[in-house]
Formats: sequence, structure tokens, C-alpha cells
Amino acid sequence: MIAGLMPPTPIRRARPPAPLFTMAVAAAVPVSFLFCHAAPARAQAVVPATAPATSPAVTVVETKLYSIPSDGTKLTDTVASPDNLHVAVVESKDGSHKVVVDGTAGPAHEWVVRQSLGFAAAGGRFAYQVQQGATMHAATGTAGPPQGDKAGPATAATNAATAPAPGVRWDPLGPGFYVVGRMMFSPDGRRFAYAAQRAKDGPTVVEVDGAEHPPAAEVFTADMQFSPDGKRFVYRVREAGGGTPPAASQPGQAPATGPTSAGRQRYVLDGVPQPAYDAVGRFTFSPDGSRFGYVARSGTQTTMVIDGKETARHAAVAGLTFSADGKRYAYAVEQADAAGKLGGKQALVANDGAGEKQYQSFDGLGAIAFSPDGRRVAITTQAGKAWTVVLDGKPAGAYDGTGGLMFSPDSKRLAVVAGRGRQQFVAVDGKEDPPADLIVSAAFSPDSARVAAVVVANGQRWLTADGVRIGPGTTFAFAPTGRRVAHALPAPGGRTYTIALDGQPASPEYDASPPGARLVWESPTTVRTIAGRGKDLFLVRLKVGSRQ
Repeated sequence: MIAGLMPPTPIRRARPPAPLFTMAVAAAVPVSFLFCHAAPARAQAVVPATAPATSPAVTVVETKLYSIPSDGTKLTDTVASPDNLHVAVVESKDGSHKVVVDGTAGPAHEWVVRQSLGFAAAGGRFAYQVQQGATMHAATGTAGPPQGDKAGPATAATNAATAPAPGVRWDPLGPGFYVVGRMMFSPDGRRFAYAAQRAKDGPTVVEVDGAEHPPAAEVFTADMQFSPDGKRFVYRVREAGGGTPPAASQPGQAPATGPTSAGRQRYVLDGVPQPAYDAVGRFTFSPDGSRFGYVARSGTQTTMVIDGKETARHAAVAGLTFSADGKRYAYAVEQADAAGKLGGKQALVANDGAGEKQYQSFDGLGAIAFSPDGRRVAITTQAGKAWTVVLDGKPAGAYDGTGGLMFSPDSKRLAVVAGRGRQQFVAVDGKEDPPADLIVSAAFSPDSARVAAVVVANGQRWLTADGVRIGPGTTFAFAPTGRRVAHALPAPGGRTYTIALDGQPASPEYDASPPGARLVWESPTTVRTIAGRGKDLFLVRLKVGSRQ
């Protein structure tokens, strides 16, 4: 069985709030546009944008990637690559399906599985699932620089030695199975993996870089992941028969989501099975890929397994976080009461390289974050109904609720999503921005000097920078210098939008963008995205004048 919709077995507190297991403040809502169609509008190759006299000149270059045919063809899927250099669609006509990448059509198929189409984060690799008769196959390919794109891909992951050739190349179909799971890529796009079954009720195998791993009774595709450096790969399996059913709850604990039949669980790391437990939880790689850890339960006791070795056992553990260099880590632990029920105090366990140390207990622990340089740590703690940010062991702000913690790139500043009453705000170095109904997203500028956020106030999404509203906005990106912020600016009525710089429209109007479209600064003076007008989709570049 491919348990593609089953998340890792969580460890939850029995009573709210349970911050490490259920955050105290609502999580950010991702922003995306559906690829919708409006009346065709003018398409221009090079458009000088209108900008205030005090702003630098902006030139908009549009490279057409795709046009919807006018012959009755329907689109069943559309997606932009994460680096926003490519766009792929699934066309359906007369019972035949084909994938079109940057305007180049691939082979016709009996059926392309909906929502299976996706790109690697970099490198132009893409994949999808097809049905051919009674079998399913994984299909892959590589997209090079789009035709007519003079600038070519400008990303840290591609250079003259590794950049794909121009145009689009399709690989031979993968082996046939009864069912094939969604393909996933390593961050650099060079490696791939997917789960598959040869029979309806048969075992599941995992294909990694074209090599088949031994079968398992069940594979949880939600747990399949490559390490951040792409060198390691892990997934979770359930063995057939025996063991304690993970769905059985501990006293006072919410039912865990997972397999519905008995069977011990284990992770398989780089093809090597790890020890089996009654249940295993979220697997975490360190940001540099050098270390790993995961939650493991045996009976009523739970441990954090770090680099293959068990730590002390507790009633519950969660929230493992590594420093960027992997040298430090921290997580939360909770003990049961005399009756064996959860819901008691939680404590931080941290390891600075000299062994684990457990710190004082709180009513609850929320978020744990290390600074980019690994020298600082921040947590959010609960005492009664109040939440406090603790930075380097000292209180750094008290609130009714807290969400995510975010250090600046230079590790000197800290931002927290917090709440008071029914409103939320971003607090930077303890200074609170004006409140809003919801904080959707927030980020520091690359130079650590500024903080921008998308907030919801009175039903409207606004972009703010350093607490000041720039204007309506849905998504944003700072320039490398941090002095400018590009964002999608909805037009009055919301039917069209422009790409804006610091609140000022800087592009023609667009009426659609595919899922995955975002703003990417490829240089200090050029920002790109993928946007649609009428029946056309464009790779759009805004080239900003010298005043940056």
C-alpha cells in the first residue's frame, strides 16, 4: 500500500494549546493563483513600464512560454517551476493527453494523472505519471532555457558546466507498475525517487535513481525526502504483521494517523533499514545534511533517535531542530502524570556538542529556532495563558500567543509572529508592528535591515515593510541588496494585477499566473516571474535601472 495521504505519526498533547504539536497561532496560508482565462489582451515583447519620476527606469521583457490552442484543447493541469523559469501544462483532446513544457509538446498518452506534474527546485527536471493500458509509468524530462530567452537561467544551482541544453528533452518511460506514486527530486534536481506497486494488494517498492529498493508492506510517501544537500534519501515503511497498531492511542493522547493494521515501523536511510519500533515520527535532516533525527515509540515510551542512537526516553518528544552546521540541536520532551496521561509540563532538551542537557519545565513549548550562525537559540514558552519568547536564555517579549520564529540572515535580529487578543502582528527585536487580523507570511531582507510581511486586515491582503503598508499585495521578494521589494499588486476589482516595486506598478497588467508562480530576483537589478495574459503565459523579467 502506498500511504500517500498519511502524514507521519504525530505526538500530540491531550488538551490545547499544544504548541509543538499544534501551533498557538494559525499557520501561514500559501498564496497561489489558479490559471484562469479572460478575454485576450495585447501581448508585447518589450514594454517600458510607467514609473514615478523619482523611481529608476524599468524595462519589462516578456518571453512567451505557452499559448492555449483554439482547437478545443482543454488544460487539466498547469504548474510553474520553483525557479520560475519554466511552465508545464497537461493538454487533453479527443481522449489523448500530453504534457507541454515551455511550448514543446511531449508524447501522447492514454492518461496523465492529475496533479502529478511537477518540477525539481532547480535544474529544469520535471516528472509526471502516465497510464498506458493496465500499467502506470513515471515520466521524466529536462527543460533547458526557453526559446527566445536571451538571459537564460540565472540560479545558484546552474552554471555553464551543469546547465541543461536549450529546448526540452523527454526520457524513456520508467518501468510499468500497477500504480506509481508522485515523483520527488533532490533539491538540485539531479536525483529522483518514487514509490510503486506491481499488484493492487501487493508490497510497495521505492525506486531511487532508477534502482529498486526491497519491497515493504507499506511505504509512507509523505515521509520520503532527500537531505538538503541531496546526498541522502530516507523513507518510512511498515512491516507486515506483529507489533502494536500505531493507530492505538495512549491514555489521554489523540489517535495517531498512520497504518490501520498491525506492524512495526522503521526508516530506510540510503537503502539501509534502521531499527524497528512500534511507531516512528517525523524525520529531520540538519540543514547541511550531515546529521539526522526522528521520533520513535516503543510501548508507552518515546525517544528521539539522533544519528541512529537513542536519547533518553520520555512520554513524548517532538520539535527536533538542528543548527545550520548540524553541531547543535534541541527538542521538547513531556512526561506523563502518575496515571500515565499526557498534558503536563514540557521541557527543552539541547545539545551544544557536550551532551544533552534538560532545562526547566514550562506549561508548554512552542517553536525552537537556531540563528544561521548556530550561536543563538530562541524558543517560545507558555506559563498559564501567557506566551514568552526566550532568546539566548532571556525573556524577549510576552504575548497571548506565538507562532513562528525567524532570525535575520546575519543572526543579529529576531522576528516572531505573535498575537494579542484576536489580532496578530510581527514583532521584530521586541518592537511590534501594527496589528492585523492574520499574518500570512513574513521575511527578512537579505541584508537583514528590513522585514516585509503579507497581512490580512478587514478582508484585504496588504504588503507591509517595516510595519508600514506599501499597498495591496499577495506575494513578495526582496532584492539582494534589500533596498527594493517586488510584489504582485492586484488591480481594483481584483481581476488583473501588475508586478510592482515598492508599491508602484512597474509592469503591464496580467490576468493569471500558474500555481507555483512567484517572484525571483536573479540579480540585483532583475526580477522574474511567470504570468499570463489572455491565452498566453510569459516568462516576465523586470530590469531595474541603476538606482537600486
